[in-house]
Amino acid sequence: MHIFPKVRITADNRLGTKRIGITESLGKRLSLQDNGQLVVGVGKRRIPYVISLQPGNNDTVFLHTSSIRQLCLIPNQDYGYVYQAGELRLGPMVGIMIEVLGGPGRLFAGQTTFIKSLISRGQELGEICYAFSPYAIDWQRQLVTGYTYRNGKWVKQSFPFPDVVYPRERTYAYSRIIVQIRQRFSAMGIKFLNPQLAGKWVTYQTIHNHPQLRAFVPDTRLLTSFHVVEAMVKKYRTVYLKPVIGSKGQNIIRITRNSSNNLYQFQYQRSQKAVRGTATSLGQLRASLRPVMGKREYLVQQGIKLLTFQGHITDVRAIVQKDHTGQWMVTAIGCRMGPAGSITSNLASGGRGAKLSTILEKHFPSQQQRDQIERDIRFVALESARVLENTIGTAGEMGVDLGIDVNGKIWFIEANLRPARRLFRLIDETESRQQSIVNPMLYSRYLAGFSGKEYDECK
Repeated sequence: MHIFPKVRITADNRLGTKRIGITESLGKRLSLQDNGQLVVGVGKRRIPYVISLQPGNNDTVFLHTSSIRQLCLIPNQDYGYVYQAGELRLGPMVGIMIEVLGGPGRLFAGQTTFIKSLISRGQELGEICYAFSPYAIDWQRQLVTGYTYRNGKWVKQSFPFPDVVYPRERTYAYSRIIVQIRQRFSAMGIKFLNPQLAGKWVTYQTIHNHPQLRAFVPDTRLLTSFHVVEAMVKKYRTVYLKPVIGSKGQNIIRITRNSSNNLYQFQYQRSQKAVRGTATSLGQLRASLRPVMGKREYLVQQGIKLLTFQGHITDVRAIVQKDHTGQWMVTAIGCRMGPAGSITSNLASGGRGAKLSTILEKHFPSQQQRDQIERDIRFVALESARVLENTIGTAGEMGVDLGIDVNGKIWFIEANLRPARRLFRLIDETESRQQSIVNPMLYSRYLAGFSGKEYDECK
């Protein structure tokens, strides 16, 4: 458990709206003078006050009720703080950017419980947290209409612009509107927990160009023509076609060349159902796949003979994150199993979960080999995050997907910046899942300048 310095906000209407009460002990620590000036900052809102030092040995700040409302604070609640150059910043204020999709009970559809947990964990750290739609920003007044969670219910209100934005919207990587929001917020000094991912092709190039990671990357080429497919199936027999921009395993195609009759056999998923077919020529294959490929840009990738479990294709998801120290760490590792007959292991298409130890023990009797596989998984996950960050910009979390082949070799599959935690609930990794929720809120402190030097760690 992390204990950060906090102040208790207390209502005192005797002060008026221009003054702020500070206990003498807190005032002494911050070198504040009675009747001196103090600016209070919450998010991007700054309000000046005149100081009234008051008796007391605790860390309490007294404000008029209307001032408390103006700062989006709650009376008798503790908030993190940092003091520098005449300004007392509270929080920090963290805005979770996500589409509002549902009714009162499920505002954020399938992410509602997750968003509620993020806000609750942030509040425990002394942060001011809210969720807001990218379409609910008032640029002129520098306000957003958002939702916070308080006393067991969602509360809708206006908030100032935050110190940090945690992007969780579905289209965050590709929408022109989202790009513009990022640019405008960044110009105001607002930090983003994650940048935009550049797409699978840049990701693979970046990982492949790193000497220590190159051996873990499958042969991957940009699909400039179907002759690339032909060359790859001749070399590997089975290849995967993956959209450069895409997620949740959608529109991925597996192609196998049958050596006995030279038929191309293909399979992809449509509405959670497997679509299979054959083609006798490259032209027929291209025509058959046009409905699923559309005009998307694709990669062609070497097929890997991944481990299976109970007949289901299986891969590994590692959550790699930073906390208040700003350092990368592996927070959680689990395995995903695709539905029966599926060519991907994505949970969104009906997959299941399993503990890594369960999968490894089934396939590899040697404890020494199992330990080495886990070390490789942690190395590739951590190093991939570090290397990608150097290309795409400062990041706070990634979901790194890895494959294990039948020989125990690790393969890099994908990295994404909007990792789901559902897998870890399915496999009862409660502690890891909870840590994966609190880490983005801890990292928000780091991004906002609420230095890690101000805390004590208690265990």
